[in-house]
Amino acid sequence: MTHTHRRIAYAGLAAALLAACLTVSGPWWAAVALGLAPDLPLLAGFAPGLRQGQLHPRAVPAYNAVHRFAGPAVLGVVLVALGLDRKSVV
Repeated sequence: MTHTHRRIAYAGLAAALLAACLTVSGPWWAAVALGLAPDLPLLAGFAPGLRQGQLHPRAVPAYNAVHRFAGPAVLGVVLVALGLDRKSVV
């Protein structure tokens, strides 16, 4: 799969998840929090003397970890395994 096809697939997945969040009644804050959470490692990546678009090396492992499919998938499996449903997180 090429880089372009992968980006298109992820965009479609994001659109489907957004549609699911809008149609299922649930906690809106969870969708916002989980949508913003992958960008939190960027806060550790700011440092003086870096070029534009460059992250500090201390933030790269965390940034890469949360921008892979495995991280959110593992979180979903853990939540399902623990039996957490919509009512328990509201």
